[in-house]
Amino acid sequence: MGTARRFLVGQSDIQRLEVLAGATLSRLGAAESLAGKGEIVAGAEVMAWFGSQLPIREWRQAENGEYFAVLDQVNVTIEPSPWPEMPPISPKIGREWLLPPVAERLERGEGEFLAQLRPSVALFLKFSGIDYDLDNEAGLKLDAYIRWVQRVLAQYHGYLLQLTIGEKGSYIYAAFGAPLAHEEAPASAVAAALELQSPPRGLRFGQKAQIGISQGLVRIGAYGGRMRRTYGAQGNEVNVAARLMSHAQPGQVIVSPQIVEDTAVQYNFQALGPVTLKGVAKPMPLFAVEGRKSSQASGALSALSRQPMVGREAERALLRQNLQALRAEGRGSAILIEGEAGIGKSRLVAELLDEAKTDGVVALLGAGTVIEQTTAYHAWQPALRELLGLEGLDDGEAIWQQVTAVLADDPQMLDRAALLNDVLPLTLPDSETTRQLSGELRATNTRDLLVYILRQSAAAAPCLLVMEDAHWLDSASWALLEQVHRELPSLMLVVVTRPMADTAIPVPLEYTRLRQSPDLQFISLEPLPPTDAESLVCQRLGVASLPRPLARLIRERAEGHPFFSEELAFALRDRGLIKVENGRCQLAADPQALQALDFPDTIQQVITSRIDRLTPGQQLALKIASVIGRVFALYTLAAIHPVDADKPRLPVYLDTLTDLDITNVEAPAPENVYIFKHIITQEVAYNLLLFAQRRDLHKAVAQWYERTFYADLGPYYPVLAHHWQAAEEADKAIYYLHMAGGRALRSGVFQEAARFFTQLLQLCDQPDSVYTPQERAHWERLLAEAYWGLGNARECIRHARKALALLGTPEPERKARIIAGYAWNLLAQGVHLLWPSHFLGRLEATSERVERSHAYRLLSQSYFFYNEFWRCYYTGGIYINLEEQINAASPALAVAYANTGMGLGFVRLHKVADLYGRRALELAEKINSDEAKATSLVRRAMYTTGRGRWQESADFLQEAAAISQRIGDWRTLADSWQMLSSLAYYRGDFRQAGEWARQEYALALRQGNLQQQAWALHLQALFNVHSGSLATAVSQWEEAAALHERGLDQASHLAIMGGLSVGYLRQGEMDRARDTAVSLAEQLARTIPFMLYLYNAYTAVPQVYLTLWQQDISSGTTQSEWAEAARDAVDRLRVFARSFPIAAPRAWLYKGQEQWLAGRQKRAQEAWRECISYALTRQMPYEEALAHAEIARHLPPSHPARVIHEGTAVTILTRLEATLDLQRLQEKGQTE
Repeated sequence: MGTARRFLVGQSDIQRLEVLAGATLSRLGAAESLAGKGEIVAGAEVMAWFGSQLPIREWRQAENGEYFAVLDQVNVTIEPSPWPEMPPISPKIGREWLLPPVAERLERGEGEFLAQLRPSVALFLKFSGIDYDLDNEAGLKLDAYIRWVQRVLAQYHGYLLQLTIGEKGSYIYAAFGAPLAHEEAPASAVAAALELQSPPRGLRFGQKAQIGISQGLVRIGAYGGRMRRTYGAQGNEVNVAARLMSHAQPGQVIVSPQIVEDTAVQYNFQALGPVTLKGVAKPMPLFAVEGRKSSQASGALSALSRQPMVGREAERALLRQNLQALRAEGRGSAILIEGEAGIGKSRLVAELLDEAKTDGVVALLGAGTVIEQTTAYHAWQPALRELLGLEGLDDGEAIWQQVTAVLADDPQMLDRAALLNDVLPLTLPDSETTRQLSGELRATNTRDLLVYILRQSAAAAPCLLVMEDAHWLDSASWALLEQVHRELPSLMLVVVTRPMADTAIPVPLEYTRLRQSPDLQFISLEPLPPTDAESLVCQRLGVASLPRPLARLIRERAEGHPFFSEELAFALRDRGLIKVENGRCQLAADPQALQALDFPDTIQQVITSRIDRLTPGQQLALKIASVIGRVFALYTLAAIHPVDADKPRLPVYLDTLTDLDITNVEAPAPENVYIFKHIITQEVAYNLLLFAQRRDLHKAVAQWYERTFYADLGPYYPVLAHHWQAAEEADKAIYYLHMAGGRALRSGVFQEAARFFTQLLQLCDQPDSVYTPQERAHWERLLAEAYWGLGNARECIRHARKALALLGTPEPERKARIIAGYAWNLLAQGVHLLWPSHFLGRLEATSERVERSHAYRLLSQSYFFYNEFWRCYYTGGIYINLEEQINAASPALAVAYANTGMGLGFVRLHKVADLYGRRALELAEKINSDEAKATSLVRRAMYTTGRGRWQESADFLQEAAAISQRIGDWRTLADSWQMLSSLAYYRGDFRQAGEWARQEYALALRQGNLQQQAWALHLQALFNVHSGSLATAVSQWEEAAALHERGLDQASHLAIMGGLSVGYLRQGEMDRARDTAVSLAEQLARTIPFMLYLYNAYTAVPQVYLTLWQQDISSGTTQSEWAEAARDAVDRLRVFARSFPIAAPRAWLYKGQEQWLAGRQKRAQEAWRECISYALTRQMPYEEALAHAEIARHLPPSHPARVIHEGTAVTILTRLEATLDLQRLQEKGQTE
């Protein structure tokens, strides 16, 4: 208890503040420092007032020596004495106590939308020297000091949020970026801090201020209760700034690492080392501000030009043409470069400055800044310092002598030298003339002097002047710029700015006149084309190429915006979603994880600053529109807008937003549909809303859609699912996710379907979920269907197995049970064949049986591609038996017959295989199912291709492709093209194989099918390796191999590894070829050869091992470690050829090489002749040519048959356009 002094401080046009001070407040702070959690601490005077009514637990002594009582449980009853009802406060009085932006929001009824999450910079300042108890003028001093602080903060776009008077000092908390943001908030805060260290003479009461600055995400908004509320910004970085202040010495400004990173171009810092701060987990490196750097614009641009520029060829050519005219003919020009923030203006200028310096052109640079936009001629300072030769000069006499030397040729200008004091921080002595100059006359003379200095430079050598960030220029700088343009035609003038309509200030008249000048050349920078944007990101990441999903994401999200493209790539890298190692970029997670990216603060600041410059009504409309989506209609916006008074003004707001290029008109009246010009703008506007605000608005949007489109909600299922999920209405969200997922599956939009069902199942995992195992099984199975459509067999298996487990029929884990189950299913199928009327269609198609049937179908298909022989036949057997019993004539059963026929053919049960193949086509015809027929034809072609029945296979595939194209079955169409490509490859038609593969790849990319993308890349690589493009082939195989981490099936992966090992072998990279082949061989040893897809895997290992064996022999090694491995690889290939006769020519080819290396020349020649015989029988000319080449290579040079075999090989390879093989044949011939 005690007395305190109440002070009223602050400027009424900024904000009035009420503060208490004095010894009582200091004692209160001391008591607070003694209190633990849940404790009540009271002074001796309080205890005396209550007498013995308050029980005392103990007494504690504060640092000031005073004792305070810690109370035990208090049983005294005190009658409440509430504050009386406050009378209404007039708006005029209320505005004095509120920050202007806050007052404007409240007056518009938008108090709810004051609360936001946004990046902000916190500044804490400690000052001292005022005796609040004994100094009668303490109130006047405090008021004067706070008014000065408010003016300084306002100059740098900062706001004083809190003033605290305590026992250990007085504290000011200020924010930059709240309630209004701009992209240079960190630099503004540092600039303000430096100025706050030098108060006017009358305000220097004590030691210099101690200041701490930090930056990060904060929650801004109203705090307090009904009777007293205040505007504030809270968050971890606010606490950090306070801790930094406590570490600062008087006169010192300490900042966080983020501030240093964002302002290093403008300011110098001293590293203080890491310090442990209270409330911060790890020691934080601290930095002290040492002062502002000179020529900051030049430093920033020089950093930009360290790497070659990407794109902008036309713009660069125009600038280069003008630069050449300047250097060769002395002809100047004026160029205006405009573009939005981050579009690449500064990078283009950096390139120009580099070229100018290389060509011997004097290059001068100036730049406006948001902080100094009210400082006259600030943008010109770097250029003038350079022209006057003042860099490095500190002594006043030396500076005067240098200025005198520059102006010596014109006595009139020398007489006006002191006018430079108005432009640069100089103290040149006034002349009689300059002492008398003031107002417009002084400004005119100053500009004349500056133009003269520039003219001197331009006369001495070709001169380029670049004015960067002209949208931040002060009026004096604009006036000088216009005069330079008018009076110095020999100067190449380049003005760089954002579109002036985007700035908060009125468009300067000088800009308007410059823009209308007939000699002006105008460059408007637009987003980069996709290829250039991708190249830019590659350059910034230091890689040669990007994974296609990453390139697609950046293309879709950044839309060619260079800055956004870079920041998005860096954010992905920093969050571990991509890995950059050894010049290569790889995805570190499923592509869906990329969608969860949170954008960096630097992007938020750029866009948030634009939003904050809008009127409150425009801002609110923009934020509400962001909830609706990137595309939004006026009538939707009006329907959910919470402020009725604003609804009639919405068309005007949207027109303004369109004029400012924040939104575009997607459809004019009467539809009145708009779109955010950039998706990131929508996301930033959305993130400015608090979660509670978002939730309520999402619910309103969802309800509006349900009311408006109740007759047909189908097209709106995804948007309804999105809004109900954001509104945290789980049941509604699950319903619409289910509907949206089913619709996506039916449309073949598998990526979206997978996303919908994944989100649905995540909602079902919540503790209060009421959904049955059968419902969850249904959704797991549908998710497996989506992954199957995407070619992700791994995830398909995982979710299909989950579905079976939920249905109570989990798949067995032990191999013995799987084999026994397969035998039982085989027996059951035999019974079905013998007595079909007793079994087919005899079971009711319950939902549980249907789900099981579908799950087993998916597992059978996926296990096939994972080369899981027994699991494939076990699940396939259950599927076909169950499907026959519940549905005797269905498309699914036709496909089941086709799969069974294909599988039986691979285990050499050819008659039964043909039987099931025919049954599949007959059933598809009977039920008139084009989809089932196309799929069955592809399965039949897989079998007949392995048998070498080329024409039959081609007919099947051409018919399947025609049907698929007609009905829009893109997966089966891609499968058809894949098999046609493989068919052409086996027959030696490499060019046609490459063409089919290119078509498949384009379709697979469009559909997002990983498996088909990988196979298309593999088949293109096979074409390229034979046509001589070996590096391209290896690159394609490596890209395809990378897909394995994203769910590529095992069979495809093995085939691609085979291609890679051969590619490395052909490139002479023996170590990589060996390692890849060894890994491949180990996996093949555990594989049952029942898949044609493994052809390239089985043929690759012998090639590598035989080459290694040959190298050992050539080096004199008699017992090669690779001999036995090569024999095993050849034998394994011969086993594979029993199931797939088209592999027989290769098996005999490598058998011959093995026999020759073993010293059995006669057997080797016999094997090669067998290869030729099989190749002729199977119509495989490439293998025939290889065998002829081997025979010729191993015959003596004088042998008459050598020329015949060699000529035959050359003729065939020439016809096949096998360029690389021809080259190798010639090289081997020369060697021998």
